[in-house]
Amino acid sequence: MSLTFVWGGCLSSSIDPRITVAIPIVGTADFLGLLTARLNASSLPENEYLPQKFQQVVKQKMAHLDHRLKNTKLLMISGEKDKLVPGFYNTHLVEKLKVTHSGKKGHDWDFIIVPDCGHEWKPLMFDLSRQWCQKWMLGTSTRQAHL
Repeated sequence: MSLTFVWGGCLSSSIDPRITVAIPIVGTADFLGLLTARLNASSLPENEYLPQKFQQVVKQKMAHLDHRLKNTKLLMISGEKDKLVPGFYNTHLVEKLKVTHSGKKGHDWDFIIVPDCGHEWKPLMFDLSRQWCQKWMLGTSTRQAHL
């Protein structure tokens, strides 16, 4: 088994089969939903700022994301008060992963909302990430961080 680590989004983790451990922090699995909401909030026309060709490419890249991540040791972390990239844009993926992921939520994959946290990194996020890496890349575990 190849252990490659990416500190980035779900999409990059799903494209490269060498990536077996991924920790997207303050990321989104619904890029178009996020952009559409931002455009609507700013009263900007979608057709001008989100051309159909762009939308098609994004939809194609994001299609079946849950299936492509089904064996990835995936830890998604969002801030409860994040207004820039709200965690609820990951809800659809999380619901799909509950069905398609080969592992168990809370063990092989997880989605954690950090309380009282906006679009920022908190020490808890580092602790959770460190623990995830130790567990899945080094095969060890240490004292658990708690929300």
